[in-house]
Amino acid sequence: MSIKLIATDLDGTLLMPDHVTVSDENIAAMKAAAENGIRIVIASGRTLEVFPFGIKKLKFLSYALMSNGASMIAFDYPGTGEAMTHSPITEMPYDIWEPVYRKMAEAGTEPEIYALGKSFMDRKRSDSYASSLI
Repeated sequence: MSIKLIATDLDGTLLMPDHVTVSDENIAAMKAAAENGIRIVIASGRTLEVFPFGIKKLKFLSYALMSNGASMIAFDYPGTGEAMTHSPITEMPYDIWEPVYRKMAEAGTEPEIYALGKSFMDRKRSDSYASSLI
């Protein structure tokens, strides 16, 4: 059986401790795999808005599953290198997610809402991502 797809998380896996940089070794390994027909997929809790700038420049990526599976993008680099599609996978109705969000906030967690292709989070948490925005 041959490998057809490699999926990797970002934080604590693909990215270096700065949570922004991909090492040259990881780039070379993923590029070699892609050149051998293996699809490279990012799977992350992050949204596209807080993906490190360098991730979008990896022209061998096939897909990114984001927002803990709530959305995905398909990279289409063979043509212009700029095109990609972005679509929400599903959206949970307000009356289901709002009580969960409220309980999480009351418990002192940092909940994040993904709706209409955007991520909504507490301003303090959002600002912590500022250095790695695309």
